[in-house]
Amino acid sequence: MEIINLGEKKVIASNEEAALLDLGDGIGCLEFRSKGNSISPLVREFILELAGNGFNGLDGLVIGSQSKNFSVGADLFAMKKSIDEKQFDAFEKRIASFQAMTSSLKYSGKPIVAAPYKMVLGGGLEVSLHCHARVALAKTFMGLVEAGVGLIPGGGGCKEAALLIGKTPREQREQVLVATFEKLLLKKVSKDAAEAKLLVYLKPDDIVVESNEELLGAAKNKCLELVRSCRSAAVEETVVLPGKSAYDFLLAHAQTLRETGLISVHDVEIGKKIARVLAGSTTENEISIRETHLLEIERKGFLELIQTQGTYDRISHFVASGEMLKN
Repeated sequence: MEIINLGEKKVIASNEEAALLDLGDGIGCLEFRSKGNSISPLVREFILELAGNGFNGLDGLVIGSQSKNFSVGADLFAMKKSIDEKQFDAFEKRIASFQAMTSSLKYSGKPIVAAPYKMVLGGGLEVSLHCHARVALAKTFMGLVEAGVGLIPGGGGCKEAALLIGKTPREQREQVLVATFEKLLLKKVSKDAAEAKLLVYLKPDDIVVESNEELLGAAKNKCLELVRSCRSAAVEETVVLPGKSAYDFLLAHAQTLRETGLISVHDVEIGKKIARVLAGSTTENEISIRETHLLEIERKGFLELIQTQGTYDRISHFVASGEMLKN
């Protein structure tokens, strides 16, 4: 197994918070360099630019780094500042940009392999979910934890969860629907890569390695394997979701979770937004729905929450204390 040291690799392109490095053999490495490896505006812009120019002629791409964590999610300090300045119109553009960025990874004609390790939270996990494969460190703690700061996954995380529900056989759909809803609303984080597979943050055939030293080398090998397989680019998916009946069922389930003390008052409001994406509709049953429409519903829910006092209080509390507020 090739041992890769990113510090020794040539920088092909970069900005202040991200870089594209040459791993050799036609494979590049996208390295996050933002604080906490957060998916900042500069990181998003860099990825969109790379996708727009065909990843600088590379055959494939690994997304990974050798810092403390893969990614701790979003920059909440900048988010609070924007709320304080009431820049709500700008938020829609930012969320749309984030969704465009993750979609650019999923629909890329060139293989992209994520190499997640240690903390892989929020937007960092959404990036990983949209890659064509993942090679993960065994000690990987993955979760879509946005509900903890009063939000829902807004970079395609809810959309990807809804697509999985749409592909689930009818006889298993209720079980998967509840498990997915609780996973997002209760902010479930895997204790390791094995549990990440149970939570469907990793796929069954995603590779798991034991040591940091072999992670990037294994990810590069997987990327080369995908290059050789001449895989076709992904296309936008359409699935059939259960609609109003599932939405009403999940709202009732949220009330049960509230009565048992597992969630708070504001969590119920967050649950409504999650349920709207997972169900696909609040008015129709058995709705055929495209990915782009699911992204619109996801984006709307995020924007509605960002303007609530409950979400502002959660973000402010976390920025000040590093702890989640249960309001």
